[in-house]
Amino acid sequence: MEWTDPPMVAGNWVPELVQLAGGEAVLASPGTHSPYLEPAEIAASEADLVVFMPCGFDLDRTCREAAAVLAEAPWCNLSAIQAGRVFAVDGNAFFNRPGPRLVESAEILRELFEVAEATDVKPSETARWRRLAAASS
Repeated sequence: MEWTDPPMVAGNWVPELVQLAGGEAVLASPGTHSPYLEPAEIAASEADLVVFMPCGFDLDRTCREAAAVLAEAPWCNLSAIQAGRVFAVDGNAFFNRPGPRLVESAEILRELFEVAEATDVKPSETARWRRLAAASS
């Protein structure tokens, strides 16, 4: 997710990064601009994993912005959110502009795909991601 209000999925090169990391982008296609989403599109996505990477935000700000929407529909109803497979990354440093750091971006995504099912895995202090908790009702 490249933006939360209004919801916008990361497009452009991010779907290709997802593919390179071993995943499948379900709401955007490689080379297309980042599209805005309707709540029904998010709800129907059946995403296995959600990564928040708002444009221009560092990791701390991304965590705050994502936490503000996780309790709201359609987010709270997604199985990925309920299963704890939701993460925040530093979009500003790694994902939001093309350049040499895109290699690191693909590595970050690959790591997230690997740890998504293991709820006991904690990022190191130098980690470039954080697992987000679903908001309690």
